[in-house]
Amino acid sequence: KITPKAGEAGIIVGFIVGMMRLIANIFKDKLNTLDLTEIDWFWNTNWLVFEIYLLVFTVLVMVAVSFFTKKASEEKLKGITFFTQSPIQKAETRASWNYWDIVTSLGVVILCVLFYIYFW
Repeated sequence: KITPKAGEAGIIVGFIVGMMRLIANIFKDKLNTLDLTEIDWFWNTNWLVFEIYLLVFTVLVMVAVSFFTKKASEEKLKGITFFTQSPIQKAETRASWNYWDIVTSLGVVILCVLFYIYFW
């Protein structure tokens, strides 16, 4: 199991590497004029391929950190997912939303689909 510290490390490392790539992408033309052939793959790789590399790298970081950190107790994990919730927690969750939440959520999804259709 991935530990809480490993999840935190994965978020931090993934964010930092992703932001480095974004900044490198902004200055891509300038970076290509420099003699950095050993690392130019970082900003010249297709962004879809890069994201796959980033995912694999982040997972490897989380697995490595998990080997050296303590796992969460079963008590701390209770109620985190739907299947580990108590009936009281499930009732609280159900009472926290109503018809308007569903309608507005569907509206947001429909708007996203319309934007995709229009700009695709």
